[in-house]
Amino acid sequence: MGDLTRFVNSWSMRCAEPLRNYCHAVLSRLVNYFTPESINELLSEVVARGLSIEAALILLSQCNLIHCNEYSLREYMETGKVEINQLMGILQSEGVKVSPPEDLGAIVNGDYRVNQTRGAMGFLGCLGLLGFAVDWLAPPFKAVN
Repeated sequence: MGDLTRFVNSWSMRCAEPLRNYCHAVLSRLVNYFTPESINELLSEVVARGLSIEAALILLSQCNLIHCNEYSLREYMETGKVEINQLMGILQSEGVKVSPPEDLGAIVNGDYRVNQTRGAMGFLGCLGLLGFAVDWLAPPFKAVN
């Protein structure tokens, strides 16, 4: 298994099951545009802030080699708030259906994961192990050369 595959798998496995394949697909595409180090730094900051990897990846799914409007992601990371309808719209535009829509809210808020991993370390268990910061004065990603 290659390094990129391990990288994509390690982050996608942290996503809630209903969106795990979607997260894998988004990460697989993002590593073509950005370095794994810059993606890792950003997602580590998402985790350190107690935010949803799934929401971050849904917002990042709109990035491509030519354009990446990170405003929504920056706002989410600064405020911790994201519009579920916005996320649903992005998912629907990509042909992904989350049903019922309340499941997406539960995933983003961490409720889904808590209910699925009662008693397990779960998603938030690694918060104390991460110490990365994102420099908000520069774009969050470094392009792959």
